[in-house]
Amino acid sequence: MKKKILIINGPNLNLLGQREDDIYGKDTLENIKNASETKGKSLDLTIDFFQSNNEGEIINKLHEVEELYDGLIINPAAYTHSSIAILDSLRAINKPKIEIHLSNIYSREEYRKKSITSEGVNGLICGFGTNSYILGIEAIAKLIYNWHKVMTKIDKTDIQNINLIIKETNLKGVSKVKIKKNNYEIEITSDSISQGNQISQVIDRPNEKNEKSESVEEIDNENIVKSPMVGVAYLSADPNSAPYIKIGQHVKAGDTLLLIEAMKTFNEIKAPRSGIIKKIVVLNSQPVEYGDTLIIFE
Repeated sequence: MKKKILIINGPNLNLLGQREDDIYGKDTLENIKNASETKGKSLDLTIDFFQSNNEGEIINKLHEVEELYDGLIINPAAYTHSSIAILDSLRAINKPKIEIHLSNIYSREEYRKKSITSEGVNGLICGFGTNSYILGIEAIAKLIYNWHKVMTKIDKTDIQNINLIIKETNLKGVSKVKIKKNNYEIEITSDSISQGNQISQVIDRPNEKNEKSESVEEIDNENIVKSPMVGVAYLSADPNSAPYIKIGQHVKAGDTLLLIEAMKTFNEIKAPRSGIIKKIVVLNSQPVEYGDTLIIFE
């Protein structure tokens, strides 16, 4: 299922192409929309493009993100420097979020150098013109797939226990939560905790197997197929074709396992040896970095 991204554009961006093109470039908002949709399609993302000159309409749209979208890219425009209301809405979203700007706000007037809204997002990209949108889409794709992998490892009980600890200890400014599954220990790092700023609690969990969890680091390197490049992984030759491999399948050395698209070239990733596929770590259309684990053999 395709991931769905919302791109929000703030006030006066509807005037792009006819307003201060020495700062914002000659592309119209429609040009940027088309380029964004094309980039999204290449990453198997659905892009919804929205623009408003009204702060309330932008806030109402932000309220839809948690339920309807997998990630958010926002160019708040002039509201960047003034809207606490938009900041509060961004903070309420528990999804990957990126702020972008066409111009480099830190090289402009003093009043534009402070981004209030960036305090509510994962990161900020600015100064690359239309490419700020393209870079934002690439970054949000990576954040979404990483977020998805983390969330699939956290179940409802984990979340309930984390919330219980935070509530009972009245923690503020939580910056990191670490879950150790073996003895089921939850470790929380917070600015409000003195003496090391850390608290941990071991929670007994009925029927929890006290077995050493298998991680990529604990598997022999000869059983791991890693990405030899930065790119986007594809598990089949095209959307209408069956995947090259599936879990439990026996493959021979030299068989194609998947494709990685880099610089508009599709590179076949071949099996380094014969064996049985134990785990397919990468998702279809997922961005990968050099050295990322793709496939694990038995």
